[in-house]
Amino acid sequence: MRPLFDDDGKAPADADVIAISLAVRITADRIAGTRPAWFRLGRSLSLMVPACIALDAIENVALWRILQLGATDGTAVLAAGAAIVKFGLVAAGIGFAALTWLI
Repeated sequence: MRPLFDDDGKAPADADVIAISLAVRITADRIAGTRPAWFRLGRSLSLMVPACIALDAIENVALWRILQLGATDGTAVLAAGAAIVKFGLVAAGIGFAALTWLI
């Protein structure tokens, strides 16, 4: 298991994804009794964490290959596609948490 912080004091990339997931999960639990549909949506979003972690790993491998072997269209598209989907899921989680705290 990786430590929460690396030797240089920076959090690993997965820490932000896990933090967002916890925020979504806590928010979903908070509104469970009053808004069941929102609760189901929040639970579904929080279950996307493994997908975000896998997408982060795919992005990292593609970026390492770019650094080691040079950029190709395939690795660039793979890294960009994984990052876009990952951050889309993260943005959906942030939006869900923010929206439910406002309503």
